[in-house]
Amino acid sequence: MVNVNFFKEFKINKMCKKVKKLKDHTIICGYGRNGAQVARKLIHFGKDIVIIENSPEKINHLIDNNILYVEGDATLDSSLEKANVKYAKNLVSTLSSDVNNLFIVLSARKKNKNLKIISRASEESSKEKFDIAGADNVVMPELVGGGHMSSLIIMPDLMEFLSNLLSEDKPSSMNHLKEINVDNLHPEMIGGTIADINIREKTGCFPIGFKTKEGKYIINPDSNTVLELGSKLILLGKQSEIENLQIKNIL
Repeated sequence: MVNVNFFKEFKINKMCKKVKKLKDHTIICGYGRNGAQVARKLIHFGKDIVIIENSPEKINHLIDNNILYVEGDATLDSSLEKANVKYAKNLVSTLSSDVNNLFIVLSARKKNKNLKIISRASEESSKEKFDIAGADNVVMPELVGGGHMSSLIIMPDLMEFLSNLLSEDKPSSMNHLKEINVDNLHPEMIGGTIADINIREKTGCFPIGFKTKEGKYIINPDSNTVLELGSKLILLGKQSEIENLQIKNIL
């Protein structure tokens, strides 16, 4: 029993040290159904995450699966600080209470002005409050779920196609989506056009979308679209073609 407790304490201490070193990570507040889904997807894509949770049962699950966590109440400043919120890149608040999520958004925004904050909300009337508090995106799972189910009736094949496209479990032979921040391109490519970097010929990927630095989305961007700092390029391609982005020195 002593050895088991010692080993558990050792793992916890090791985990705490890792959390303190995190930068550009994602903080997930709550490890319920929605929080677990977010964590699973981010882990699949190799993103650094830390969970804030106070349920002993869920914490044991996190320990057993080597998922970084902070034990505590996510609405408290101290819990956010332990999760290194000052150096985090994203925060996702998935608690069932709109009031608690609102507290988290307010506290997190105060501590990190550049943090991307995504919050769950249960009531449509709460959305404006979250916007004022500093949330970048507000998601209402019940509303999204109902919309998705109705879309499966209205346009089933399109929804199945999109579901397969976004699934992390699909084989590498199927098409994938890749979002590229233009800031991460090789310096000589920044300021050029989509045609200049010749991405289709070099990698096999199709540029299917573009987000301007002003936040405007363009579907099927023109080859003369200029790749400015702060803009993003969305590509479609097989896993091997996505990997060519590194091999062909585009990223």
